Parts: sequence; structure tokens; C-alpha cells
Amino acid sequence: VTYEKDIRIDEVPLFAYLEIGAASNASVVSVNGKKVGESNLGFSLKRYDVTSFFKKGQNHIAISVSNAPDKNIYPLMADFSFYGGIYRDVNLLFHDSAHFDEVDGSRDGIKLIPSIKGRIGQLKVEANVVCKSASEIALSIQVDGKKENTPFVLISERGRIEWEMTLPNLRRWDGVRDPYLYEVQVSLLGKNGDVLDCRVLKSGFRDIRFDAERGLLLNGSPCPIKGVARHQDFAGLGNAITQKEMRLDLALIREMGANAVRLSHYQHADDFYSLCDEAGLLVYAEIPVISA
Repeated sequence: VTYEKDIRIDEVPLFAYLEIGAASNASVVSVNGKKVGESNLGFSLKRYDVTSFFKKGQNHIAISVSNAPDKNIYPLMADFSFYGGIYRDVNLLFHDSAHFDEVDGSRDGIKLIPSIKGRIGQLKVEANVVCKSASEIALSIQVDGKKENTPFVLISERGRIEWEMTLPNLRRWDGVRDPYLYEVQVSLLGKNGDVLDCRVLKSGFRDIRFDAERGLLLNGSPCPIKGVARHQDFAGLGNAITQKEMRLDLALIREMGANAVRLSHYQHADDFYSLCDEAGLLVYAEIPVISA
């Protein structure tokens, strides 16, 4: 099946990206009759840099999707339905200045790395930045009211800015008992202090390990796992579910008394991972390498 859309733009932006939330199982993207790229990742988000493919005026976007059997695409067989087509959101992302990288393989161009030292939290921020030409760029990072700015650095087309913050009197993410998440706002600043791009993320701090005698230890305390397996499909919708269905699934899981969920057998929507973090659920994430 091929999905097509015409879009008119009065001015070509400096940067343009096409984001496909998920298309099962193989897809090919074209803009104005020219092939942009293809993907065999039927369960994960994919972005394409389509800047050079757009023109002023009318533009034609085509996404061809197939779920035909292919020995090069996993899973080859399974005990769940192989739905086809686009089943998550499709978005066009435009930027007219420096911005966090949209095609570095991450969701936001930003990586948060939390660590714990006693009652102190350390949050490392790694931000990948894209510029049209050499520019002096800095980060402004705010975590639950604490704000720090990095020194300005010169970025030429692409670069990375790293910074580490200390959070005293740390409040840990403690599963269903206290699923506390820190809100992290990362802003990209131009030399004159203008905000060029901004992302609001969430991050939790927890210590987790397994002990042969005591089982799973969450922040040093035993945490017996009581979990279920979850697929992303829903009656009448197939895989094309929204946050409404995700929240209903989550409510049922919590009503059962579960504190963990196995996301079978592929990448689920990023929104659901975030909802699990907020609910305090431990997550076992899988990739679709099954029945090989």
C-alpha cells in the first residue's frame, strides 16, 4: 500500500525531516518522485532528512509499505498478527536555525545518563547539535528548579555538548512505591541568548541489581517481580493504538497488582515506555529476533 500527501510550503526551511512513528514491516519513502530512503524496522520510529528534496510550492510525499514475508526481516514467524501499513504518527519537522539532531538515532538528540553516589545524584547530559554554518552554541539545563548554563562552544555543522550536574538530597525512582521522575529541560542557546530549540525530558535515579540469595534489589531493598507480558495490539484497532488504549492497558496491569511488564516481542511506542516510568513499572524490553 502507498500513502500519499501533497503539502505546499511558501518558504523552504533550512532543515526538514520526515518522521514515521512505525510502518510494518518494510517501507520506502519518496519526495517529489525521488527516493529518500527505506527501512526494514517495522516496530520503531524512523526519521529522514528531506531538506534537499523539498522545494518552494507544491510537494508530494509518498510512503510505500509492505508486510509481505521477507526472510531478511525479523520476525520470520510468531504467535501474533503481522499487521501492515503505517500505524503510528507521521510528522514533518521544520527548523530554521541550529537545533538538536533529529537523525542521530535517538528520539531527541539528547542523552541523559543518571548515576548515584550515596544521597547525591549525578546527571550527565549529552546533546548532539546541528547547525547550518559555524555557530557559537551553549546549553541551558534546568532540573527541578536548578539551572545551569554551559560555556559557549563553536559548532561547525554537527557537534556534541556535554555537561554534568549534581543533585543533592536525591529522591530516587522507587518503583510503584515512589515512581519519582526529575523533569529535565534542555534549551539550545544562540550567542545572543535566544532559545533556538528546547526539549523537556524526564529521568529517574535508581540502583538495581540481582542477588543470588535475595533476588532483585531496587535501591538496596528486595523487590519481588510480579509481571505480565503485553502486546501493542487492541481489539478493532490492530497496532494502530493511541494513548487512550495505552493508558487502559496500564490501568489493567496496575489493577492486577503487577510491578513489572514484559514488552513482547518488539519495540513498543515510546509513549508507553514513558507511561511505565511514570507508573513505577519495571520494563523488560525486547527486539523482534524470535522464532529464528
